[in-house]
Amino acid sequence: MPDTRNRKTEKRDIGQALLVVLKLAGWLLLFAAGCVVGLAKPETSTFYDRLYQTTPRQAWDMHLVRHAGPLLIAAIACTPAGFAVYLAGIARKRYAFPVSLVLTGLISIAGLIAFLRYAPGF
Repeated sequence: MPDTRNRKTEKRDIGQALLVVLKLAGWLLLFAAGCVVGLAKPETSTFYDRLYQTTPRQAWDMHLVRHAGPLLIAAIACTPAGFAVYLAGIARKRYAFPVSLVLTGLISIAGLIAFLRYAPGF
């Protein structure tokens, strides 16, 4: 019987749920930025392009690339917000260290540096 009592009293904390939402939001924003960059890159020449003598787009779609910057900034913003939730809940010693937030932040910062380096006029 003590096990059932412990499971009933052990409710999911709002901070823990918020931490999971921030982790998921960071990864989704990072994935969306990757998709935007993937859509903006120039198309490769295929067999059918050579057969029908068509030329694919040779330059990056800079109008589409500009949308990747705000997505990366929003993904970076999820990291300090998640750490604030983690530090607030660490006193109760319920939360595990959010490695996922650290990875999201580092990858987003690297992507933002590359974005600012190669996207002129942002």
